[in-house]
This record gives sequence, C-alpha cells and structure tokens, in this order.
Amino acid sequence: MIVKRAAHKVSYFLDYLARWVLTALMLLVVGNVIMRCLLKSPIQGTVEFVEFLNAVVIGLALAYCATLGGHIFVTFFTERLNKTLQLVIDIVIDLLVLAFLGLTVSRLYIYGQSMYQLGQVSLTTQTPYYPFVYTIVVGVLAYCLVVVGDIIENIAKAVKK
Repeated sequence: MIVKRAAHKVSYFLDYLARWVLTALMLLVVGNVIMRCLLKSPIQGTVEFVEFLNAVVIGLALAYCATLGGHIFVTFFTERLNKTLQLVIDIVIDLLVLAFLGLTVSRLYIYGQSMYQLGQVSLTTQTPYYPFVYTIVVGVLAYCLVVVGDIIENIAKAVKK
C-alpha cells in the first residue's frame, strides 16, 4: 500500500517534529520556573508560547497517533458481526471521518487566512497567530492521508472476501 506507507512516513516525520516542539515547551517551562525562583523575573510571554506550542504538538501528533491505532474505537456493537460487514462499517465511518477532517482543514485554513489578513497577534509578545493555525492544518492534512490509506486498505480487504 503506497498511500499507507506514505502516510506512515509523513505522520512519523510530523510526530518527530512534535517531539522536538514538546522538548522546547518543557525547556521553556523549566526555564521560566528557574528564572522566577532565582531572579524573580519570569520569561515574558511564557503562557502564550505554552498555548501555541501545545496546539502545535497536538496538531502534529494526531496523524501518527492514528497510524498506531491510538484513537478510541468502540467495537462493542460490531465485534459480533461478520468480518465483511465490519469492514463495510469501518469504510463508512472512515469516509465520515474524512469528510469531517476535510471540513476542519478548510475552516482552519480560512481561519488562518483571516488571522493573517487582520494581523491578529498575541497580546504580550505580539506573535502572529496564523503560523500556528497553518501548522495545525498540516497536521490535520496528514491525518486525512492516514484515513485515506485506511479506506483503501479496508476496500482491498473487502474486495478480497
């Protein structure tokens, strides 16, 4: 499965970036605590950067979590059905997920555009919001690629049966 392999590579790369962003976030928080305790002067804008970086970490890690099967699945109702029907249900659910993610990507992109056009910035550090929104768009697009790979794989399994 070419799509599945590509999705795994892309999602792994984004997760790798997310881990580095999380490391930077931890260093920022520790540095802020040390500065506050020792020098009585916290790092300005720490709260804003923690918010931004948390959003980036979650956005970039979503797709890799999906490749590992880390999202919640409720199989209580479908586990007693035959395998073909389970695959059909999985395909329908994945198509709904893909539609939702597509809508999410389009709305986030529009939101990022409006943030850019309006010049929206954070209060303390005057950091623009739009790069963080676009980063989340990239993460959700990677999640879409993972779902497309799952759909193709499930269709191939259903056809074989």
